[in-house]
Amino acid sequence: MRMIPTILKNLVNKPATQPHPFIKRAIPAIYRGILTIEPEKCIMCKACATKCPTGCISVDPSSGLWKRDIMACVYCGVCVEVCPVKCIHMENAYTQPMSERQTQEYQCKPRVKKSAADKKDSKPEPRAENAAQTEQPVQATAEAAPESTADQAENAPVKEHENNEGNADPAS
Repeated sequence: MRMIPTILKNLVNKPATQPHPFIKRAIPAIYRGILTIEPEKCIMCKACATKCPTGCISVDPSSGLWKRDIMACVYCGVCVEVCPVKCIHMENAYTQPMSERQTQEYQCKPRVKKSAADKKDSKPEPRAENAAQTEQPVQATAEAAPESTADQAENAPVKEHENNEGNADPAS
């Protein structure tokens, strides 16, 4: 007898579920769906592979290969947050079901290591603007009159004992 009001209420109201194949559910704006990468923007820094909690991302900077094990990914979005050039994105779409293990592979621009000779040669020369700016304060201090040693002694900060680590009493 107690179920009759519930039965009548359910007969009058519309169903709580949606007819899925016919009506698609709206995807929320903050949904973490399909993970995509823009390989032309990737700098092969390995930040995504280092921070991935499941270890599903592997990056080989020497060959320029970026791999992701789709079945191991939990779509947490950490790789998207740590990417310095923002080449990894989460699209607002549902992932398709899979019956076998798959990996995504992208060929990015390989990272080239510079030799010691290349690093010496590639040092940028200071620009004339920066050199002029750095010279001006030096000239200004050279023109100022030096303070007397008595004034320097008065303004000098009092030094603690160098061996004192801060927890011992300075009077002892």
